[in-house]
Amino acid sequence: MKFARNDSARVPFCKMHGLGNDFVLIDARQGTHATNSIEHDSIEHDSIEHDSIEHDLAMLDSLAVQRIAQRSRGIGFDQLLVMTKPKNKTDAFDMTIFNPDASQAQACGNGTRCAARYVFDHDRTFRRRRTLSLFVAGQRLHAERLSERMIAVEMGVPKFSAEALGLTKPCRSEALALTHDKFGKGYDKPFGVSMGNPHAVFFSEKSDARLKQDLLQHGIKMEKHPLFRFGANISFARAEEGGRAVKLFVWERGAGNTHACGSAACATVVAGVRRGLLQREVCVRMEGGDLDLAWRSDSAPVVMTGPADYAFFGTTHLLA
Repeated sequence: MKFARNDSARVPFCKMHGLGNDFVLIDARQGTHATNSIEHDSIEHDSIEHDSIEHDLAMLDSLAVQRIAQRSRGIGFDQLLVMTKPKNKTDAFDMTIFNPDASQAQACGNGTRCAARYVFDHDRTFRRRRTLSLFVAGQRLHAERLSERMIAVEMGVPKFSAEALGLTKPCRSEALALTHDKFGKGYDKPFGVSMGNPHAVFFSEKSDARLKQDLLQHGIKMEKHPLFRFGANISFARAEEGGRAVKLFVWERGAGNTHACGSAACATVVAGVRRGLLQREVCVRMEGGDLDLAWRSDSAPVVMTGPADYAFFGTTHLLA
């Protein structure tokens, strides 16, 4: 994305979160910050210089992304969501997702819910509608508004191939060769699932405290394990209530430990179903709260339902 080289230029953003998994959302669909079709009720556009935004995401400087991601000197986020004008007119928007290290993410369930709510709330075209579609990282996803805060998203059909997982060598997805000499006791073999991004899911009967301790100690090693060409999201999980619920702790690729991760919740349910540990409709319990997940058949998309909430609106300088 290319921005006008004007030190005084300010870009409106919306800060949102799904269960504490937080996002900075920039709406660049119209090429200008103020448009006739979008109502940003909480932003005073009269005080903003409306510099045009060209839709070339490759030009979005990685240093700008990293600066905005800083919680002490920037805005802070788990992911930056940039919405652009859709290439397919049936979609509400295209979306690119950046991690705090400026790498791009291929999927983000909580972020997708937040972006969908934002459009339902602020775009006159969709304000009276209950459904919309969007395009992110080669996937078309569908969202449905169930209530003011609750959004359901079809997250796509899971994949299990070495190619989809970005593995550096052939390996069975149900038993990834993902261990090191100081880890592995008390866990099943990790299960690999791609929800558009790669996940490795470890099941155990350990307590919450032990799962969290192990995640913080080993998550970064697993994320960057040489088995994954581009890294992976790491989940430690424990099935509960006869498979009707699962406790989940997540180390997110490019972001670290997060309060909640929608795509990891999807991958965990898929892995649990394939392992015979979970039912097909599950409550996923994370540090930030609960998500409802449904995977009704092996060929069906995973449907994730949960809240999307606003934190605040503001403006930021993308150029230092």
